[in-house]
Amino acid sequence: GILEFKDSGKVGFLERPGDVGYTWDSIILPAKLKQDISGPIDFFLKNYDYDLWRKYGLPLKRGIVLDGPPGTGKSLISKILISNVLKGIYGRQLTFLYVSSRHICKKEAVHNIYQIARRLNPSVVFIEDVDLIAGVGREYRKEVLDELLNQLDGAEALEGVMTIVTSNRGSELDPALVRSGRLGDKYFLGPPAGGERIDLFKLFTRKMATPDPDYAAYA
Repeated sequence: GILEFKDSGKVGFLERPGDVGYTWDSIILPAKLKQDISGPIDFFLKNYDYDLWRKYGLPLKRGIVLDGPPGTGKSLISKILISNVLKGIYGRQLTFLYVSSRHICKKEAVHNIYQIARRLNPSVVFIEDVDLIAGVGREYRKEVLDELLNQLDGAEALEGVMTIVTSNRGSELDPALVRSGRLGDKYFLGPPAGGERIDLFKLFTRKMATPDPDYAAYA
């Protein structure tokens, strides 16, 4: 199911998931970048099997950073995954935990989130704006960052959990967070190039009565 970390410090069901019609076709990215992001996510969520993956030495967790300026599709990926989970696209029971970093003020919150993710795995922990707790100049939240580092790669094994974080300033994230074994897969979502701009126009005007626009003029 879809869970949300709330202002109260508790995790509960997302009451209004909104439109669940999102798919990977809903996001406009360069083809290779989209495949690089969607491929590992879909593979993990469809195929995770503790015994089999442990036998063959496959990683039992995954960590991804989605970096880039606002408006490039990072948050849209959370909507795509929520839609896929609710529609049963992955063919199994999954848990999706949506977390906004502005609600994480104490290390106990991070511990709580990951305990739930472990118990209800396979699961995704999607953390928006992780730079609020793991960026340069955030020393006042050091204990929160330390707990996040510990949960991602500490004494207690993190198995069956995929962590996806978004950041508008990925270059300023603490190096310990983005190293291999924690959030080692990093993708930059930049402003759309000419071809992607045309695809965006087509996507957002697909339900409009428009007279054969010259999309190339907007590239």
